[in-house]
Amino acid sequence: MNHDDRPLVIVSNRGPAQFARDAEGSRENLRKAEVLLEELVSRDAHNTEFLQELSNVYDRKADILSQLNPNYTEALLLNRKSLEISEMLVRVEPFNTRFRRGVAVSHYRIAELSEKMGDLKVALDSSRKALAIFTELSAQDPKNDEFRQTGATTQAVVSEILIKTGRAAESIEL
Repeated sequence: MNHDDRPLVIVSNRGPAQFARDAEGSRENLRKAEVLLEELVSRDAHNTEFLQELSNVYDRKADILSQLNPNYTEALLLNRKSLEISEMLVRVEPFNTRFRRGVAVSHYRIAELSEKMGDLKVALDSSRKALAIFTELSAQDPKNDEFRQTGATTQAVVSEILIKTGRAAESIEL
């Protein structure tokens, strides 16, 4: 797994004040990266590396917002911006596994936030989309443990949401 694809995990044995300062520094760095990358994309809208990095910045900002505040609404908007970019990248390079994985991860993050916000319909729809992509990626590369593990995790999320929506029987069929 490449550094840009890993989910944000914050581990700290520092106190809350230090943690808040570190998070604020991260937000400021991400804000600067976002401004720079948006400028680069405005100059070269077809540069897939700039676009993917911008998508990653949106995801990282969304992670911080949803974990610290939690500001789910703004985080969800950022994840949707990331999804939009990822889907465009897949249209440009439909067989690029990294871009396809980006679409699946965006759907997964949207599902997580939507579930936290109580929108189980969107959560179920997004988690199913993520599961379909991870299942497809795993079938194409059956030795890739990350795809298999992420697909299994996503399948569990789909099952949990189905149970929450009163559709437990469907969850058994997954």
